[in-house]
Amino acid sequence: HNCTDSSSVYHGLSKLHLSLGEVEEARRVLKEGLSIFGSKADTHSLRNQNVAYLSHTLALIELNCNNNPVKAKRALVEGLLYQRYSPQLLSILAICEARLGDNVAAVKLFEQSLKADQHHAQSW
Repeated sequence: HNCTDSSSVYHGLSKLHLSLGEVEEARRVLKEGLSIFGSKADTHSLRNQNVAYLSHTLALIELNCNNNPVKAKRALVEGLLYQRYSPQLLSILAICEARLGDNVAAVKLFEQSLKADQHHAQSW
């Protein structure tokens, strides 16, 4: 069988590494997964929604494990190429902006996240 959703394989492998406490290996797997997709973004594709999860998890590692909101922000911006209106990506990007001291940008991003999905509890 051909794997039709390799992004899910990369995401699953990274989650396995995280569950084993292997943060840097998870980070490496996510970056490798993102690198195979390049800039072939189509924001309406389910496959690209799954690619966005790679950015989401990488950003959380950068933000929460490495305490690096700049790298987290970079990962989220890349993820938004794959899923432009992701409330998950937008709300974490808002947190990055807040940690970087730009509260105005953070509020705007939280508002965008709510516009994308009013039921996304983290945006509230």
